[in-house]
Order: sequence, then structure tokens, then C-alpha cells
Amino acid sequence: MKKVISIIICNTVKNAPSEPDGTELLYTDEERTFAEIVKNGIKQAKGKYTVFMEGDFSITDADALIKAVADCNADVLAFEGATAFKTSVIKNIYPDGDYETAIINGILNCKTIEKSDSKPFIFENTSAHGTEYSQKVTDELLQILKDFKKFKAKTQKDVYSFAVDAICAKLNVFYMKAMLAVRNEIITAETLKNFDCALKENVVLYLAMDKRFVCGNLGKLRKNSFKISFLTANKFKKYLNKQ
Repeated sequence: MKKVISIIICNTVKNAPSEPDGTELLYTDEERTFAEIVKNGIKQAKGKYTVFMEGDFSITDADALIKAVADCNADVLAFEGATAFKTSVIKNIYPDGDYETAIINGILNCKTIEKSDSKPFIFENTSAHGTEYSQKVTDELLQILKDFKKFKAKTQKDVYSFAVDAICAKLNVFYMKAMLAVRNEIITAETLKNFDCALKENVVLYLAMDKRFVCGNLGKLRKNSFKISFLTANKFKKYLNKQ
């Protein structure tokens, strides 16, 4: 059967799930960086659509997955808990950051979207975000903010909303990690302020984050130069280690 969907597992895999007819699993059992896995996977992908996966998962409804993908012509197909991109659209996407930024990069190259009510994947032992700050992810987010300006002028409203949701979810994680890094003197408060200024140039995202920051009042944290208390730091750590 022709490969309809390619699934790139973005972490090193020892025991891969089964590969139902019509699907293609792309993974490695060797130690490779996230960027290496994604780059190689995209080059090899033969499916009409490609999904990025992280952590352990199983395909619970292969028939629904194949049917949804076969019937779709949009650039991006959103399932519950997973996002499939038309493979031709993401051939030149080579994110070096992490799983979430890979998804966002994919969305920013899409113009049309369809959504499926099916839930073909079950996720187990999904890796938590952790609390470590990454300059590489920060640089990629800054590029995403620049790309978003161009993207919002040429896309449909539903794709635009999908992108805003994905970026805000990533920004929630980023701000918590960055404030923990400020507290631990890994970066300066000025570094985070500079990022915040870059975000402010995207007014929609800036205002959205004021409403969507999940662990406190972002406006008040800005006024306090992003310096957080011991209790707030523990709150951030608890959230990051559960997501």
C-alpha cells in the first residue's frame, strides 16, 4: 500500500511502535540531535503528509488516520494532539530548536488548514518540558516572531488563529524558563527584556500573552523586571515538569 503519512519520531527510539499499512515510521536508535533527526526525516519522507512526534505513542485508529489524510488537501491537518503537514510544504523546514518550534515553523509555512475530530494517537510517558533555558530555542523564537509578521498578512483567519495558539503555548514555556534563568543568574534580566521588546512588535501576540500566561500576571512580572520569588520559581518548575 502506498505510504500516505510519514511519522518522524524526533527522539532516539529503542522500541518503535508498529507501522500500519499506509504509514511510514522514520526514526533512529542512535544518539542524534533533534535537528539531525528532523532534517534526515524530512528528506526521507515519502508520505503525502508528515507528522512530528516526540515521546512514546501508539496508533490507535489507523483507518481513521489514513482516511483523514487521504481526503485532505490543506497544507496542515490538525488532529486532537497531533499536527500533520503536507510534506511538500515543509521540505525546506530545518528547525534547530525543539519539538514545539518545529511545529510552529511548519504552521508558518501553511496557508490552509483542515481539522479532524479523530484521535488516532495515544501518548504515553511524554517528556516534560524541563526547566532548562536554551539560547538556541530563544534565537529560533526570535526568528519566528519575524516570520509571523510576514505570515499574518498572507494567510487565512483559521490558520492565523492556529498559529497564535501554538506560539502562545510555546511562549508560556519560554517565559517561565527565562525567568528561572534570570533568577539563577544564567541570563540577565536585560536579555529577557530585549526579547519582550521583540514580542511587543507583534502586538497581537503581546496582548494575547497578557491574557494567556498561565502562571501569574505577566504584566506585573514585566514591571518587576522579570525577577521572581522563591514561591513563584517553584510554581514555574511544577508547571514545566508536568507538561
